[in-house]
Amino acid sequence: MPNRARLGGASGITARRNPSYAGSHDTQYLAACVFGARRLMVAALVRGHSMRSTRRDQLDCKQLTIDYYRRQRYIVGDVEFTARYPRANGRWRTVKRDLWGFVDIIAVRPDEILFVQATSWAHVADHRRKILDDCTATAFALVSGGHRLIVVGWKLDDGGRPIARECTIDAADFAEKGLTA
Repeated sequence: MPNRARLGGASGITARRNPSYAGSHDTQYLAACVFGARRLMVAALVRGHSMRSTRRDQLDCKQLTIDYYRRQRYIVGDVEFTARYPRANGRWRTVKRDLWGFVDIIAVRPDEILFVQATSWAHVADHRRKILDDCTATAFALVSGGHRLIVVGWKLDDGGRPIARECTIDAADFAEKGLTA
C-alpha cells in the first residue's frame, strides 16, 4: 500500500497520504490523523460510550450478584481469578477460572456461608447441571458441610431493570446421584 500509512501500532488506523505533501508535512498530516482519532475516542468516552465492542444492554452478572448480596448484608468476596498461559507465538493467553470450577463469589454472614455461581438467566440450568455432573465431589463436600450452593441468573425486565433468579443446589440433588451425607 504505497498510498497508505499505518498509524498507532495496534490501533489499526490507516490514513491515506496526500501526495502533494512532502517530507515533514507528511509526518504532520499523519500526526493530525492520530490526534483526530484520539479526540474522537475521548469525546465518545465523555458521552458515556465504551470504545469496546460490548453491547450497551449487556449485563455484568458477577457485579450484579456482588451488589445483590452486599445489599443483603453479606461480606462478599470475588474468588474468580485470571490465569495467563504463554503461547508458542510469544503472546499470552488469558483465561478466567472459577474457584473449584464453579464458584465465582463467596458471601459470608455469621450464620451462613454461600458459594455462588453468577450467570445469565438462560444459563442457570447449564451451570447447575455442570456443578452436579463435573464438580460432584467438591460440591457435595460443601453442601454436606452445611454451606449453600447457589446459581444466580440475571436478565433485564421490560423496563431495563435487572432481575435475579436463584437456584439452590442442596442435598436432595445429590441424593438423586446416590450420594448421602
